[in-house]
Amino acid sequence: MSTGPSSAKVFKMQPQQNKTTLLKPSTGKFVTNKRKQEEKWVEHYTNLYSHQNVVSFSALDAVECMSTLDGLDDKPTVDKLYNTINSKAPGSDGIPLDLIK
Repeated sequence: MSTGPSSAKVFKMQPQQNKTTLLKPSTGKFVTNKRKQEEKWVEHYTNLYSHQNVVSFSALDAVECMSTLDGLDDKPTVDKLYNTINSKAPGSDGIPLDLIK
């Protein structure tokens, strides 16, 4: 059994076609027409967000309050801006500056 380059399979990349995922609404019939699919999505989200939610005060009181980070609302100082712009190290969010630039 040969394991050299001559035994490697060659795959040709085919250009991808725009494919739409079939939708199956409550009627049970698949919708393949892109325009009809968009209409079904509008219908879905309209129904989803058209209901008013009622939340009791006891449920709200049961939710644990999280601490806030008030420093996020402070205006940055010139020194912090300078250090941030010229720094190579990632910030507190872990995103390197080179990625942002």
